[in-house]
Amino acid sequence: MRKQFCRSTLIACGFVFLSSSLVFAEDEKPEKGQTIKPAEVKLDRPVDFDEDILPILEEKCIACHNLADAENDLSLEDVPSILKGGKAGPAVVAKDPDKSLLYNVIARTGKPAMPPLPNSIGAEVFTPEELGLLRLWISEGAQAGGGGTMEEIQWRPLPSGLNPIYSVTLSADGQFAACGRANRIVVYHLPSQQQIAELTDPALLDVQFDGKPMYQPGASHRDFVRSLAFNDDGTLLASGGFRTVKLWQRPRDVVKFNIETAAADAVAISPDGKWLATGGADKSVKLFNLADGSPGAVLNGAGDRITGVLFSADSSKVIASSLDKTIRLWNLADAAAAGQITSPTAVNDIALNKDGTQIISADADNMIRVWPVPADASAAVTAAAKEIKGHEKPVTAVALITPAGDKLLSGSDDGTVRVWNLADGKQLQSMAHAAPVTDVAVRPDGGRFVSTGGASAKLWNPADAKLVAELKGEYRSARVVAQRTGDKSIAKSLLAGAKKEIETREKTVTTTAEAQTKAKTAQEEAAKKIPNAQAAAKKAADAKAANDKKVADAQAAVKAAEEAKKTAEDKAAADKVIADATAVLKAAQAEQKKTDKAATDTAAAAKKVVDADAAAKKAFASAERASQRAVKKLEEAKAAHADLDVAHKAAEKTLAEATAAGAALVKGVRGAVFSTDNKTLITVSDNNTVQTWNAESGTALESFNGHQGPVTAVALTATGDIVSASADNTVKVWDRNPSWKIVGRLGASAEEPLNISQSPFADRILALDFSSDGSKLATGGGEPSRSGELMIWDVAKQTPLTTFVDAHSDTVFGVEFSRDGRYLLSGAADKFAKIFDVESGKPFKSFEGHTHHVLGVAWRADGLIFASAGADNAIKVWDVTSGEQKRTIGGYSKQVTSLHFIGLGSNIVSSGGDKTVRYHKTDNGQNFRSFAGGTDYMYSADATADETVVVAGGEDGVLRIWNGADGKVIINFDPPKPPADNTQAKK
Repeated sequence: MRKQFCRSTLIACGFVFLSSSLVFAEDEKPEKGQTIKPAEVKLDRPVDFDEDILPILEEKCIACHNLADAENDLSLEDVPSILKGGKAGPAVVAKDPDKSLLYNVIARTGKPAMPPLPNSIGAEVFTPEELGLLRLWISEGAQAGGGGTMEEIQWRPLPSGLNPIYSVTLSADGQFAACGRANRIVVYHLPSQQQIAELTDPALLDVQFDGKPMYQPGASHRDFVRSLAFNDDGTLLASGGFRTVKLWQRPRDVVKFNIETAAADAVAISPDGKWLATGGADKSVKLFNLADGSPGAVLNGAGDRITGVLFSADSSKVIASSLDKTIRLWNLADAAAAGQITSPTAVNDIALNKDGTQIISADADNMIRVWPVPADASAAVTAAAKEIKGHEKPVTAVALITPAGDKLLSGSDDGTVRVWNLADGKQLQSMAHAAPVTDVAVRPDGGRFVSTGGASAKLWNPADAKLVAELKGEYRSARVVAQRTGDKSIAKSLLAGAKKEIETREKTVTTTAEAQTKAKTAQEEAAKKIPNAQAAAKKAADAKAANDKKVADAQAAVKAAEEAKKTAEDKAAADKVIADATAVLKAAQAEQKKTDKAATDTAAAAKKVVDADAAAKKAFASAERASQRAVKKLEEAKAAHADLDVAHKAAEKTLAEATAAGAALVKGVRGAVFSTDNKTLITVSDNNTVQTWNAESGTALESFNGHQGPVTAVALTATGDIVSASADNTVKVWDRNPSWKIVGRLGASAEEPLNISQSPFADRILALDFSSDGSKLATGGGEPSRSGELMIWDVAKQTPLTTFVDAHSDTVFGVEFSRDGRYLLSGAADKFAKIFDVESGKPFKSFEGHTHHVLGVAWRADGLIFASAGADNAIKVWDVTSGEQKRTIGGYSKQVTSLHFIGLGSNIVSSGGDKTVRYHKTDNGQNFRSFAGGTDYMYSADATADETVVVAGGEDGVLRIWNGADGKVIINFDPPKPPADNTQAKK
């Protein structure tokens, strides 16, 4: 994802919406509480909601009744919302203003009167004319507006000198950095540290303002460039502006012209840049005009294959070596012979000394010879001025070491590359190429040598004669291998994690099964105790009942005895009866205490046993459910592992295929040449390609594909274009830096590229991201405080695939596809980060935790973790599986405006409004490196996958490039001075 944070003080992107004028007499302002009487309004057309009604509502009502903040659930932003109404029902009854709640509260004949007076936004009551216009609109049926007037935008020039960089992005290979500076997109090539393109939309060049062109070459959008994103191979760049996304293509394999000729073993460019010379097996040197590729003279005379070709320093002569043991010279002007050198052996290559007075030859008899240049056509040179011995097999290539020109570089079939003192012929250095050498070249500044032969080229440091890099293979296939290696690494990591999850789940299954068994045993033991406890309780209860009866009987006996005594004649006998009955009663009562206690105790014991049984049953049920859950989780873990195992095997297979395809392109390297600016090395190979490399480090840069046979020789034109000769009988002139082309405008009319009236985008596009396969493009934006817009587009068809309805309730600032393309991550001003399922378009998970806008989101490569940047000055790290926040990373004193995970790891790069750019470890939150130098608000930053380069831009318009390893500035690209004539939209 690449996106831009919108500051609240954007001063140059308002718009002027043109509408038909309604002219009234000066409005009378009703007093507070006074009923408003509508004026009679007459128009020569129906009332248009967008043109006539909405502007009034925006001024007086919509602050409290909008889609984002609908007080009493009533939004007045569009006709459907008005007809739907709010808590009090429909706001308008079409064709009946007197029954329309909206009309009555505005006329202040109903309660509550609206707008209320006073109010916090300073809104005034409707004027009679405004009320009359509203009444007329309702009477005419409360129709929706035509919509056209809201889209007419009067664009005006941006203020001079306004060049903020709101968006920055890097290509996946780290070679190209693009920034949106004001309304321009500028592309830089980081290895060569130079600007290579300003992207121009040709449709803008025809726009006039005050009788002059409004836009100059380099204008990419009318409005500020808010977002940028490269596709994975860096050949397509998407840019977001106001209601449109533009697609820019970097062409590859662009051939300026193709020359059909005999297979050539040698090519050379005249120093004046006008002529190309080729030589090969047909024994001739052919000349071609480099302006258009048209053929020139054919220089004959050699009796065998031409092995080397060059021009004199003044471009007046052509010099060629041959296996026929000669070096021949021709005048370029008339193609006449201009001299000949005869060697005792076949000549494999030639070079000129610094002043052009001597020709140096690489000879088949293991010797290097230095020859005087023949004075004229009649001169026949047969004696060398110097012979240099040392190689053990034929010398195949020679090159003068510049800029001093006092040393010579040579290569041989003996597999060595050697440096010689040209004055005395002494060997100074020897380097082992380890294969027969086919060519050698010297960087113009003398800082690097290169040798070719076998399956590689080798880059050497002359200072110590040590190898800098071995160069082999083909760039694009190597990129694929690197990507597939990353895919396999992630798949392996996920598979290992899934295996650990199975192990954890298996332990849980064992633990829960054991717990279930224990719970079952406990429940069974508890159940066994119930009969005895209940029997004891019953026995005690029966004993208590029996004794209670004895007490009752004894009490009755005592009472009866006492009654009998009253009428008894023998009082003593009656007293004895009473005493006996009382004794029985006392004995029974004494026993009653025991039986009561026994009954209570045994009942309690029985209840305890029953309760224990119930608890045991509950515990068993819980343990059983836990065991079942554990088994289910284990099954899910095994299923996930199986899926990941399939994915891992697929990744292994894909990597094996890519590796095999790449290995098939590791073929013999034939020749090499350095660019005149010392920044690029070009090699040619039997794999039919031309390769470019960083001339300092040997890092692969690009490949040029198009030849149908081995590429045998290479040279550079004066303008830096590559000239390659091939066994396919062609010589191609390649454009090393072809112009970017605009290939799509999403949201614009196909017939009118600047017409955005029907654009599906509501406002600025603030976030962009391509899926890994480049087939889809995600866009994020929306109207501030009104909508959060999230869409996915088909890149090839340039049509919407998915629109996520109500994805967010406020502007979307960040989007990013997961590496596997299954999910889309977004962050918005509604303080949420969300994940959506790409295939179904349905929400997957929401993450709440930020206390202010979410300004950026980024996935970790494995998809298990993501990070979000907030206007609350914090970075938050989230666990996707659990949905929980892992940590908050602080330290910024202002908004965190962007962030990206770097490569496949857990480190992130971020930028902030406090002028800083930082590296953090998401594993522990450590800020392990900061990048200083920013002078103002920093909006966007990015870093190469290997963390070696960081780029960032901000309000000061400077694109800053740092060394990611030590935080030092590599180079700063300043905004243009004087500023270009850009454009803005004004509301």
